[in-house]
Amino acid sequence: MNVTLGIPRLQEIVVAASNKIKTPFMTCPLRVGKSKEDAERLADKMKKITVADIIERIKVTVVSITERDGQICHIYKLTMKLYKPIHYPKYTDVTLEDWEDTLRVGFVRGLEDAIQNHIVLLGKISGIKDYKDKPNSSNGVKNDHSNESESNRNDQANDDDDGDVDDNEDAEDLGFDAQKSKQQAMDEVEYEDGSEEETHDGEDDADRKGGKDGNFEGVEHGKDEEDGKGDGDEDDSDIEVNGDDSDIDVSDNDKNVAIDANNSQGREETSKSEKRKSEAEFKENDRRIYVKARGMRFEIHFKFPDAEPHILLAQIAQRTAKNVCIQNFGKVGQCKVITCKEAAVMYYGEDVGKRDDIPSLEKAKINALQTSGIHFKTFWEMQDDLNVRYIYSNSVHDVLNTYGVEAAKEIIIREVKSVFKVYGITVNIRHLMLIADFMTHTGGYRPLTRKGIQDSTSPFVKMSFETASNFIVEAAYHGQVDTLETPSSRICLGLPVKMGTGCHDLIQKLEI
Repeated sequence: MNVTLGIPRLQEIVVAASNKIKTPFMTCPLRVGKSKEDAERLADKMKKITVADIIERIKVTVVSITERDGQICHIYKLTMKLYKPIHYPKYTDVTLEDWEDTLRVGFVRGLEDAIQNHIVLLGKISGIKDYKDKPNSSNGVKNDHSNESESNRNDQANDDDDGDVDDNEDAEDLGFDAQKSKQQAMDEVEYEDGSEEETHDGEDDADRKGGKDGNFEGVEHGKDEEDGKGDGDEDDSDIEVNGDDSDIDVSDNDKNVAIDANNSQGREETSKSEKRKSEAEFKENDRRIYVKARGMRFEIHFKFPDAEPHILLAQIAQRTAKNVCIQNFGKVGQCKVITCKEAAVMYYGEDVGKRDDIPSLEKAKINALQTSGIHFKTFWEMQDDLNVRYIYSNSVHDVLNTYGVEAAKEIIIREVKSVFKVYGITVNIRHLMLIADFMTHTGGYRPLTRKGIQDSTSPFVKMSFETASNFIVEAAYHGQVDTLETPSSRICLGLPVKMGTGCHDLIQKLEI
């Protein structure tokens, strides 16, 4: 399990005071007497399980057919072979029927939305390129060669596919150039980026069984399938992962959806399942014309008009599969079994009144859970098996909002101390307490930087830290007054500090 260490972790705690850290985790020891099997059972129930975890193979094929009204369209066939239930986590309660329900409802809905968002983005990118190819019009005169612009769009689309350049960077560069060009020709421009927001919980999904996910869905604007239009010939797409394709006839009535799945009998209908079923309703922009989920095989067909650009459906499916969950607890991703001798676990024994260090050999006998992602409520609900008195997390912000400012202060001290401990550096606890007190004495969590010191009422304190000129201008502009009560402000003016021996004012009675 990845954890941020060293200087980046120190910057994360002290300099940035981040609300969302890169690798959040939480730990909690099991109660005395609980076995490792009990810990593994709890870990399996807490693990985040997505559709990508059960996909063994994916194959996408493209069929070019002719509609009744003469419109040319492409049929994308997405076929997935799933792992058998023996490959599921040992102690999970997820069944094959649950997966079928998730695939037919949640995955289909997510895939439809992802395809629609991607098509919208490609349309905007194509429109931007068309505009860049046109000569700038003067005095608002319209271009009469509209047909020429349409041909330019098709020609430009053929050169879109460039595998050596990151597609995300291309989209950003196109957006910037388009805004700059349009601002020179028009008074008002509105451009929205419709790219999908990618969710990273800090966990490493590169080794998912569904295959590696690209940075951005690839695009094909070529007309390689043009010769096969109307003949029903199948053309394999560029992305194929060891799959066997089975021919399935597609009826002319493409607006009807054929769903053939094994419906589980006697299962209780919960509000969650009702919500997921409502999300699977057919929307206006949906493209699916066939859905089949049976056993270890899932297949879905989509219809794309010829005017729309070609897409790499396999990559979109892989990304969607990672976002559709069948089992998850809040933001908890992975969960593994460790022992209390690990530095990430806080454990001082069963005696509440004592807080003495316990030998490592004794700690090694007690199992603990460590999760990537934070969701305290999950551990609270397992208090019969977990010793929730020793819940620990490396996220200062989450601890502050849940357990209060004193607990957050202890987390700062412990985390900073652990950063130096790895390098064999010993820091006096009083220095760390001073830093933690400054960062939390207002009841919140502020960074130890000039941004965090802006709340100080002493202009000289702010000037003595960083960017003195900026604070001087600000103090003069707002007419701020320094009462010279802080140590830094008095040192700046060469006055003794009103602390320690200087905390008292001694007045000598003089007789004149």
